[in-house]
Amino acid sequence: MEYRLRRQNVLFRGILDDVSHDALPAYILSICKALFPGLPDSAWVFDRIIGFHTQLASQDTLLAAARKSPTLPDPHQCIALFVDLSAATMAKRKEFITITTTLRTDNVPYRWGYPTKLLLWRQGKTHVVNDPADGMKLLTEWAMWNIAKAQQEEPTTSAPRLIQAEWQMVGTPAKKTSVGAILSSTKPRWSH
Repeated sequence: MEYRLRRQNVLFRGILDDVSHDALPAYILSICKALFPGLPDSAWVFDRIIGFHTQLASQDTLLAAARKSPTLPDPHQCIALFVDLSAATMAKRKEFITITTTLRTDNVPYRWGYPTKLLLWRQGKTHVVNDPADGMKLLTEWAMWNIAKAQQEEPTTSAPRLIQAEWQMVGTPAKKTSVGAILSSTKPRWSH
C-alpha cells in the first residue's frame, strides 16, 4: 500500500555529508533558488528536513525545472531531484516501460496518475491505462503496436543481475586443515 502523503514529496539525492543537519534547510533552499531565481524565499515551505512538502503543482514545476536545467550551479552539481515513490510503485511503473517508450517515440503526451495509472492525451481525448495489457491494446488500436513489439524484442545490452545467496563462497576456497594441525601450530599466548 502506497503512503499517500509522500506523493507530494521531492527526494534530493547527492547531498554530501559535509552539509550538517542544521544547515540542510538553507542548503535545499539554495538549490530551489538556483532553479527558480525569481521566486522569493517565502514561496518555499519546508515540512520535513528529508525533503520539502508543497503543493503538487509546485512539485511538478520544480521537477520540470530540474530536468530542463543542464546542471545546477557549482556547490550543487551532484544533486538530483526525484519524486518520492515507494519501491512497489516504482516496480509497477517499470512494467509500463514498453508503452511509455513507444509514447515518447511517437510524441504522445502522457503523465502518471496515482499510483500506477497512465494518463494519455491523443487527438483531443484523454485515455486512462490501468495495466500494461490495456496499454498494449490501445497501442494496437492506434497502430503503434509494431513499434512497441519491436522494443520488447530488442535484446538488452546489460547482463542480467545475478543474486547470490549469502552463504555462497566467493574467490578461492580456503585450504582445509585438521584440528590437530591447528593446535600443534599455535603457540601459547602467555609466557613466563
